[in-house]
Amino acid sequence: MVSAVEFRDVSKRAADGSFAVTEVNLEVKSGETVVVLGPAGSGKSTLLQLAAGVTAPSAGAVLLDGSPVVDVLPQDRPLAMVSQQQDLYPRLDVGENIALPLKLSGLDAEQQEVRVEAMAERLGLTGLLRLRPRELSAGDLRRVALCRAMIRRPRLLLLDEPLTGTDAGSLDGLRPVVSEQIRDLGATVIYTAADSGAAPDAVDRIVILRDGRIRDLGSPRGLWTDPATVFTAAALGDPPMNLVEVSVHVGLDEFVALGVGAHYLRLPWHDIRSRAIAHYHGERLVLGVRPEAVRPGQGGNALHGRVLDVEQRAGGTYARLDIGAGAVDTGPPEADRSAARRGWFGRLGGGRGTAAPIADTVLPPLDRPARAAVFVVRLPPGSGVVPGRTIPVGFSLSDIHLFDERGLRIDLGSGSAGSPAGRR
Repeated sequence: MVSAVEFRDVSKRAADGSFAVTEVNLEVKSGETVVVLGPAGSGKSTLLQLAAGVTAPSAGAVLLDGSPVVDVLPQDRPLAMVSQQQDLYPRLDVGENIALPLKLSGLDAEQQEVRVEAMAERLGLTGLLRLRPRELSAGDLRRVALCRAMIRRPRLLLLDEPLTGTDAGSLDGLRPVVSEQIRDLGATVIYTAADSGAAPDAVDRIVILRDGRIRDLGSPRGLWTDPATVFTAAALGDPPMNLVEVSVHVGLDEFVALGVGAHYLRLPWHDIRSRAIAHYHGERLVLGVRPEAVRPGQGGNALHGRVLDVEQRAGGTYARLDIGAGAVDTGPPEADRSAARRGWFGRLGGGRGTAAPIADTVLPPLDRPARAAVFVVRLPPGSGVVPGRTIPVGFSLSDIHLFDERGLRIDLGSGSAGSPAGRR
């Protein structure tokens, strides 16, 4: 039987008295793969340690197959975990580290060797089997720890940012391999990542964790099409959704306009979205639009922006623009760019680094100068766009998302505000 995990009103107090996780309620069904996304300091590692029984909750209960995991002897827990520390034995070579769980289970030496070689080949470790951990790069250490965990064929697999430290070139090749291994195991999987680009391909649900609390939860498609918060929008996609400050202006019975810097996006009064937005006349909101929905060139709703830089990525060529709009607070403005995908997530705030606490508003105070937003657009082949040039970009208003000043989604179909609890 594949294991199920349940968190019931779980809180964990850290040594300094603060809470690492707070009032977490989450049920991970047998055979399900759940990815937990969040910046450093959001509580991801603590969540996995609680699931593994490495640490006990300060309040609430963590159940493994219906029983408190801390009541099950460590050797009887049907799980394997890859932690941030890797926990490899320095005196053993790579092959011996990987084989250790098989040796402890009583498997004979010949079968151990066959399984180690097969798993090592899948994860690109064949040439490293005779090396010691001290001779490996950070990325290779993570792969060895991942290989050792998977070779046990556990019923519950807990992976704490297993691809961290892997260079961008290797990551693109390694991620699908890890995804395939997870599928083949058929285990229950909880997988944490600071960046959606480092998550496996096949995912049943995604948890958005910030400051120790679940901010959103749902299927990948559901969170992509209808993110309940700006934090969800910033966490998904590579690059993630553009998020900028806008002001609302209503011409009664005529139009609704969204002020984006020096530009205005106009919606006709008869548009159902206008009725939802009109409730916010005179207020500031957050406009979201995905880079894939933005096209260079004039259109019915064109913005103009100065090109900051152009970057070639696996998914295409992207330009980052300054459109004169204010940025949205989704985390620290200057995040460490050493995240697995080199920082689209970090550049928008919420990458690696100390997580900022959730404020009452994601918009800066009116008496404080706004930080300039970065607006990302996908470029067609041979566009000739270069840094320093000002270009027009356009998108359909059917592709926009709006969030209120607290960062909660506004339902443009009914006019009611969305809630991050709606999909739990």
